[in-house]
Amino acid sequence: MGPATVDEDFESGTKGAYSAGNVSLSSGSWYFDNALLGNLSSDKKNGIQSARVRSYGTLTMKFDVNGAKSVQVSHANFGTDTGASWQLQMSTNGGTSWTNVGSSNTSGSALAVKTFTLNLTSPVRFRIVVSGTSGKRLNFDDILISN
Repeated sequence: MGPATVDEDFESGTKGAYSAGNVSLSSGSWYFDNALLGNLSSDKKNGIQSARVRSYGTLTMKFDVNGAKSVQVSHANFGTDTGASWQLQMSTNGGTSWTNVGSSNTSGSALAVKTFTLNLTSPVRFRIVVSGTSGKRLNFDDILISN
């Protein structure tokens, strides 16, 4: 297996507010809705910052990768928050429609890695959807898509 198709560490972008918008990251353009790039001590992260997403927010790739054997996501509760969960979704039609990958996930107080095995060979993009208690936040870092 060659190098990762996407290795997004959220270190290169800037987004300080929750309002919806596109963010240029090292892997490409991502759409952040109810999400920002956080660098507070309460943000769980590797490096200087990670994505922070509130309940009912999304992190969405605005580009396709040519297949995905697996997706790894580092995730944790922001600060002392609890009550939020997250779902990985995929689209094989450029983001027109989305389907769940696996089941809903909860996070703990420290970053943990969740791995999804997919074995997809066609173009695909992914998004993370956060739900649960309103206002509760999760951190995401080091999204690794391998093919």
